[in-house]
Amino acid sequence: MPTVIISTAYEGKETIDACAWLMPVNLDPPMIALALRPKYLSWEYIKQSGEFAVNIPYENQTEFTDYCVRTSGYSEDKLHETGCNVFYGKHIKAPLLSDSIINMECAVKETYEIGGTHSIFVAEVLQTYFDEKIVVDRDSDNLNDAVSLQNAKGIAYVMGEYWNLGHCIGLRSE
Repeated sequence: MPTVIISTAYEGKETIDACAWLMPVNLDPPMIALALRPKYLSWEYIKQSGEFAVNIPYENQTEFTDYCVRTSGYSEDKLHETGCNVFYGKHIKAPLLSDSIINMECAVKETYEIGGTHSIFVAEVLQTYFDEKIVVDRDSDNLNDAVSLQNAKGIAYVMGEYWNLGHCIGLRSE
């Protein structure tokens, strides 16, 4: 899964954090699981609001992504300090980052306190937005035909290093 920027809002305040632990867990309805440390302000906002946005950054946003990891939302207003362009979706109050490959509005359905370093939020994806750079066929009902991940060069965080993504290396056999 690519590294993502989580954006959250609570009582009129907004923040962002980077996260590398996110995965799909259900197709219908579409759901994801997000593992996040309680030390992050985003964790607090998610617990209070029950919602968050997932924003998948491009590979040229590695420095921005790393800043989101290294900087505490408790001490700095990361969203506004970085000058992020945002838009607001249809279902949640959290901002979505305009300069992203994909944005998802999510509503928390279950929270698991697993007794370790992270909590797990299982959330339904209410709405998904795609950057114009990856949309190839607006009229298609098939997502595989509508978007091309060839231009979606995201990043992954693995063992202290950022890696670029974006090349298809094989197809699933039938």
